[in-house]
Amino acid sequence: PYRLADAFRAAARSLGANVLTHTEVTGLGIHARRVTAVGTAAGSIPCDLVVNAAGAWAPQIGRMAGLDIPVQPVRGQIVCTETLPKVLSACLSTTDSYLAQKQHGEVIIGSTTEEVGFDVGVTPSAMKNLAVGAIRAVPFLSSVRVKRVWSGLRPGTPDELPILGPVEGLGGYLNACGHFRTGILNAPLTGLLIAQLAR
Repeated sequence: PYRLADAFRAAARSLGANVLTHTEVTGLGIHARRVTAVGTAAGSIPCDLVVNAAGAWAPQIGRMAGLDIPVQPVRGQIVCTETLPKVLSACLSTTDSYLAQKQHGEVIIGSTTEEVGFDVGVTPSAMKNLAVGAIRAVPFLSSVRVKRVWSGLRPGTPDELPILGPVEGLGGYLNACGHFRTGILNAPLTGLLIAQLAR
């Protein structure tokens, strides 16, 4: 995900985008039922179009436009092993967990599905359950060390499907949110669809 985000940012800049980092959105300017500006802590930015691609925070952006976006944060905790020789040749999914070995050798073991708001902490019980499930699937892992653990927030929706496109009665606004588990996988297709709608 980090490399993909870096590549998207570099590509956007090469096409003339101005990327503002660490800039909080504080509101949306709306005139005649159309979004005309984005308010930020650094000032107002006039615009013709806003794309709500704020992940688990999409509802906050939606509320700025008077919209109810049915997205909620869903925490996923993950365990990562030390670098290993080739153990897996594909992603392995079981009822307990999924396992995927990265090109550099680390095995990623994930992931929980928890509705705990915006809490991105990790819990010993989840780490243990993921590890036990991984060892059950691949016994070799019982002798390896854990390198790091973390959690992230998925943008969940009631039907687990993304929310894409315009909203009736509000011009200059598109949704590109609610991808739940498939945001990275569907990012190129979502970008293509939103670009076509933005024309």
